Amino acid sequence: MLTFRRILALPLVLLVAFLAFRVLTYPLFWDAATDPNTSWGGPTLLGAWVVHAIVGLAIAVPAGYVIRRLTRAPRGDRA
Repeated sequence: MLTFRRILALPLVLLVAFLAFRVLTYPLFWDAATDPNTSWGGPTLLGAWVVHAIVGLAIAVPAGYVIRRLTRAPRGDRA
């Protein structure tokens, strides 16, 4: 049963890993040729980075909770 629950958690783990990667590498994808006023948190790179980090955390924290619940052994199965 625990293995099935871990398989269910896999998409969330991948989502959180992707979000962490994108937030940490956001400056590498910053396109200075576009209008910075239309970016989330623009017009500065720092503002856009902070806003993207907040959005990523807003998704990663609840996903982390669900991952923990899915991958934790039920009370009766603990050694």
